[in-house]
Amino acid sequence: EPWRFVVFEGTEAIQKLITLKREGIEAMTTGAEKVAALEKAAKKEKELMRCSHIIAICCKRLENSKGVLMPEWEEVAATACAVHNLHFSIHASGYAGYWSSGGVGGGWADAPAVRAFLGMDGECQGAKDKVLGFFHVGVVPKERVALYHARRGPIAVKTQWVKA
Repeated sequence: EPWRFVVFEGTEAIQKLITLKREGIEAMTTGAEKVAALEKAAKKEKELMRCSHIIAICCKRLENSKGVLMPEWEEVAATACAVHNLHFSIHASGYAGYWSSGGVGGGWADAPAVRAFLGMDGECQGAKDKVLGFFHVGVVPKERVALYHARRGPIAVKTQWVKA
């Protein structure tokens, strides 16, 4: 169970996340890139403050019971499955949400101070803990939710059946 969730609940907690984001941008960027990232973050703040919760999605690298580190792809896949279940639970409870990967993969969420705050500053057998994104949760009118659903192609195009 490598998944870890850090839940920012309410305006004060989300404001703390916004502050962490700014500090992460300051630490991870320079020059024109920093200016652009800070401007983009400032524009995004209003949207973030409309969320009831923002959940940091993290993957903790741990040894199994035999002292073996599981492959990273398995741990990330397990975490993604946990997020999928989280999404179903949130939707079933009448809320809306989405997984944002903004800031991960070398961005602000990988700043040492951000990783430490989220408890993802460890490593196991040389494999670092990971911040995989942030799940934004809020209340949205049902008619608007329908507009956000991705347009997916038919499953038959993506599935191959092999029969004996």
